[in-house]
Amino acid sequence: MGAGKKEEPAKPKPKISEEMRQKYSSNNLVQLARLMGEMDGIENMRKRRLKNEPEGFYLEASEGPYNCGICGEHYYGNEIRWSLDGLRCVDCRRNMVEGIIPPLKRSKHDDKAEWFDKLRLPPTEVFIPPQSVN
Repeated sequence: MGAGKKEEPAKPKPKISEEMRQKYSSNNLVQLARLMGEMDGIENMRKRRLKNEPEGFYLEASEGPYNCGICGEHYYGNEIRWSLDGLRCVDCRRNMVEGIIPPLKRSKHDDKAEWFDKLRLPPTEVFIPPQSVN
C-alpha cells in the first residue's frame, strides 16, 4: 500500500441476487412497497422536524402540489403548511388561527372533537377560496 492511500471498506454482499432484483423489480407489489417505504421515510423526517417547530412548518417550494385539507385547493410546498393535523393552505390556516374556522377533527369517526362540513360554514365575511364551495 502507498503512504496516502486508504483501504476502502468492503461493501456488504446484497441479500438479493442481481437476477432476482431484475426479475422482480418491475412487479407492481415491489413498486408499491418501494413507494410506501419512501413515503414513510418522508413522513418520519417531517415528524422529527416537528420537535423544533411544534406548530407545523411550510414545505419546500419544490414539493407538491398538495391539496389543502380544508378547502381542497392545490398548492405547492411553500404555500402549504404541514402539521400532524394535516395540510393547511395559508388562508385556511389564518382563518383557523383567527378563530373563524373552528378546530377540526382528524376524521369523521373521531368523537372527541367537532366535525365541520361545508353546510355549516360561517357567513360570507369569512375568506374561503372560490373553488372550495361547491
